[in-house]
Amino acid sequence: MSSRRFVTSGLSDRRWLFWTGGLSARGGIFPGRLDSFAELWQGFSGTLNRPAASASGRGVELGLEATLPKRPVRLRLSYRVEQGRLADGRRDTVEGFGVAARYVF
Repeated sequence: MSSRRFVTSGLSDRRWLFWTGGLSARGGIFPGRLDSFAELWQGFSGTLNRPAASASGRGVELGLEATLPKRPVRLRLSYRVEQGRLADGRRDTVEGFGVAARYVF
């Protein structure tokens, strides 16, 4: 299950809730140091709070993930596009860049 919340100017926030399934692929550019990844997901069933409606969605995320030498930290740079669709055909599309750091045990 995935949840999304979007706030737009002049409108109240919208909350999307999806039951999802997805695929992920990884490839080593410099094995053990720098990897590329692609992740796809599809929302099979969902709801939207404003206006109350049934919805579906899908998305893709592409990027790079680096492991720092002798440190349990992974850095991630990605580009993501998500699209939610209402039952009446209206769509909301969001895209953006992401930067994340993860501590790996």
